[in-house]
Amino acid sequence: MRFLWPCLLLLPCTALAEPSLYIERPCETAQPLDRIDVVSSEPGTLSVLDGEGHEYARVPIEARASFDVGGALGTHRLRVHGADGVLRSERKLQVDATTRLEEDSGTYSTLFTQAVDTMTVKRPGGDDGAPAGGHDLKHWRGKDYQLYVLWVLDHAQTSKGMAYVSPHIRDGVLLFRDAQKSDGMIWSFCRADEPRGGYYDTAYGKLGMSWHDSGLLFARQPVANHDEYEFVNMLFTAWQASGDDAFMSASLPSAMRALDYSLSELRYSHKYGLLKRPYTIDSWDFQVDDEHLVREGLSPVMTLDPKRTKFGIFFGDNTGYIQACRRLSVMLSHAGKKQDAERFHKRADELEQRLRTVSWNGHFFRHFRDEDESVKRELGVDEASQLAQANMYSLNRGIPHEQATSILDTYRDLRKQLPPGSPGEWYAIYPPFGRGFGSGAETWQYMNGGSAGHAASELARGAFEHGRESYGVETLQRMAALIARTDGKVHFAYTGAFPPVKKAQTFTPLDLRAQANMDIKAPSWGKAWMDSEPGNDLSALPTGKLVAGGAPFHVIDPHGNQRRAAVGISVKPGWPDKVEIPAADLRVGGVYLLHTASFPPPPEGPPRSDPVNAAALSFLYSDDTMRGVYLRRDVHISSWWYPNLQTHESGVAWRGPNQKTGDVGVTWTVVENPQPEKPVRAIELSASMSGGTYALLGMTMADRMPPKQRDVISYGGPDNWAGSNMVVALLEGLGGVHDDDRAFRHATLSPRWSATWSDHATLVARYGASRGYVAYRFAHERKTRTITLTLTGASEQLKARVLLPPGNTLQDATLDGAPVQGSSERVEGSSYAVFPVERGVHELRVRYVKRAR
Repeated sequence: MRFLWPCLLLLPCTALAEPSLYIERPCETAQPLDRIDVVSSEPGTLSVLDGEGHEYARVPIEARASFDVGGALGTHRLRVHGADGVLRSERKLQVDATTRLEEDSGTYSTLFTQAVDTMTVKRPGGDDGAPAGGHDLKHWRGKDYQLYVLWVLDHAQTSKGMAYVSPHIRDGVLLFRDAQKSDGMIWSFCRADEPRGGYYDTAYGKLGMSWHDSGLLFARQPVANHDEYEFVNMLFTAWQASGDDAFMSASLPSAMRALDYSLSELRYSHKYGLLKRPYTIDSWDFQVDDEHLVREGLSPVMTLDPKRTKFGIFFGDNTGYIQACRRLSVMLSHAGKKQDAERFHKRADELEQRLRTVSWNGHFFRHFRDEDESVKRELGVDEASQLAQANMYSLNRGIPHEQATSILDTYRDLRKQLPPGSPGEWYAIYPPFGRGFGSGAETWQYMNGGSAGHAASELARGAFEHGRESYGVETLQRMAALIARTDGKVHFAYTGAFPPVKKAQTFTPLDLRAQANMDIKAPSWGKAWMDSEPGNDLSALPTGKLVAGGAPFHVIDPHGNQRRAAVGISVKPGWPDKVEIPAADLRVGGVYLLHTASFPPPPEGPPRSDPVNAAALSFLYSDDTMRGVYLRRDVHISSWWYPNLQTHESGVAWRGPNQKTGDVGVTWTVVENPQPEKPVRAIELSASMSGGTYALLGMTMADRMPPKQRDVISYGGPDNWAGSNMVVALLEGLGGVHDDDRAFRHATLSPRWSATWSDHATLVARYGASRGYVAYRFAHERKTRTITLTLTGASEQLKARVLLPPGNTLQDATLDGAPVQGSSERVEGSSYAVFPVERGVHELRVRYVKRAR
């Protein structure tokens, strides 16, 4: 946190002759609600004008006087008039605002600092995370664009919090607006260009979803149906933060085309009158891998076939789209386009009614409903009972209040029956899928049952808005404790559970003698170890039983198998490039490998950071289908000289000396079977095209994968997004800041500190792209049952909406010392005292009393 220390600055008067006016103030620039002491050599009246020339303070002054800074930012003028009304002295004071949150418990101010730091600092992983400072510079068609994250979905979510710190809130809208396809489609992401014919061209090109232009590659994840409404929401956020009506108006045609594209044949279900997509986990871009998947193209789970793909209704696309339609209607109305505004508002109402019929089960929105009712899926879970994270996001998308409270109560009930080790009920999907999603969605991680740190903030914010303030506070406190016991960051996902191991693994070592073609010694009577020179081999490797990674292997004794102890494959002359190992139709959860490799020298040019593929392993099932995975250097395998490998599912199995070096060895790994329900006919190994040699010394089948040695922190998704959502939950949820217009021209302040044990708080919410801000000081005197709120902003009008402690109601109130009549508002069991407040700086004092039963 940034603290402002008082200092005395004496500025001589140059505009007018004596008497002089001096300002005692914090350093060079004052912040809203700073207390300013003024010294004058002549008595009179002190008048203070804000950056737009509006008077917000008028106090008598003898020798000195004080006032609280407020009103519009910029150059403030302090004027002293004598008793005769003549101007005697004048001073200037520069006023600026920085978003901040401070409170006396330390819990929420610390959480706010951690959230801002997470939001604005690059996560490891490169191109899809936001760089240091929260911006990634992209140059396109002669212009520079500062993006937060390079994906529209991630950028839109991160924009919500970055609006309070970043001046570049319009850049993402401008880039994706001007790159929009003529049919209205919004690209999912952009990145530095790559040679034509690469992955995205091959996988997405035939669908028209890959485009190279002016140094950037734009692509659309074919299965996704959220980019258009996220683009419109991104526009709305940018308009509110910047207050830039011209920018907004110029973007309206693009926004309308985007939302109309969402009703195209590929994206809209005429059967249900709702947005559709293939079966994915919530809003993610990989679809289920089951018998209904169209298995064509480079990435079947990422792509679709307009005619053959099985589509359905994911409710989150529709709640997001409905919100975007209503926001677009607001912008159109502001721009004077009343007819278009009515069209999109009507569209939102119609979709909301259809969605209630199709997806609402009385307690929450059902995750997915197949358009083809004859489709039956075996995904290892009761799909009708699954609770998807978009329910938490829908809380803040304007859904009806009764639906919101039902969703909140569902999550509170889940809180009472969490699985072992769960950090919280904020699941991406619960219960997770048992089948249908491969290693990219392992159980209790990321999207498949990971506890979503990014969605916990949405749950808290929704709780504050819908009369469940204590649940919102509890959620923030549990997130604060989780962040404190990990690494001080707000992470996108956490491991969703640590279930106990119910049963030990059962192992079946396979006999490799018939496939073995290489000795472990050099020279050899047969094919020498790796074609090596004499003495450079693995002859010291013990034969017989070897246990590694908990699995038993059988290492062949070459003396009893014609000097053949390992299965070697390579694309080099004289070696087989593929081998098939029978597996006797076993049902297995994973296969353990005892192996190593020789890797070719790296190619000329820049160093490569990606792992090198050592080989490919394919599961060949008895129904003649197959699934494969690459065996990658430093992930599954290491070189046999100086072996170095240690992950949760791989490691060094044996090391020892030979005649050339003191450190050679072999590694182990376990590879998950993506379809464990199917009998495995054989395991096929294929050589890497890089020219190295892969050597298998043992293979053991396991009925299940080993229990995970899991970290509390999971993976996937940018943490910037999670940090952003936490910033918003604190400022808008707990802090109660709401922009009723744009640039805070009209705003509502609903401080909810009465739901916490914090008795003093200061909050400033300032948009980074404009001078729009609001600020308040909150003080709670529990003994006298009094709440004092000092508030200001760059606002024409404010509405103060003060949460009273549970079980209480408004007794009376004063505004700037004078009695004032307020109104009471009930949200479920919560009571708010509501008062309109004009421009300037004001002190509202509210007294409350126990509610009569």
